[in-house]
Amino acid sequence: MSTPSGCSLADLLAEARKLRDRLEGTLPSYRAALDRLSQIPQEFERRYWTSKVDLLVEKVNGAYERYQAEINKANLMGRFIHLAMDTVLRAGRLEPVRPPTPLEGCLAIWSSGRIEPTYRGAIRAQQNVALLTLEEFQQAALKLKEMILKGEVAVEAESEIPGLIRNLFLGSA
Repeated sequence: MSTPSGCSLADLLAEARKLRDRLEGTLPSYRAALDRLSQIPQEFERRYWTSKVDLLVEKVNGAYERYQAEINKANLMGRFIHLAMDTVLRAGRLEPVRPPTPLEGCLAIWSSGRIEPTYRGAIRAQQNVALLTLEEFQQAALKLKEMILKGEVAVEAESEIPGLIRNLFLGSA
């Protein structure tokens, strides 16, 4: 832009048009930046809830591993007892007994949101309990995280997360 003393009205209008054109050219990127800025609080909240899902998965993994160790001990003891009984029965020329069915660990999720490791058969089929393997639980949790990040599911409280995982599992089962 030239100095005010040597500026004509036509030059001033031409400069104003150039400035307007430049502003109109930057407007879409400015709007995109504003839109992105306005989404930051939502994205932060979504990432916060996915971290809560991760914490729940870690907690359940730990409890499941401890329970699975107990199941392995029980299965080993069952095999040992079966072998002892089988040996005694064979020595007495009696028919051997069938080996016990090994216990299989799983997770139970109640409609109340309570999650605990158990074994198949410990809980009779009830409508308010979903029985799933650790892998199925992890897959449902991963799907929930994806849905939260996409904004398809909004979580209001940490206590809702087990129920959402349960519903995802029951919906896909």
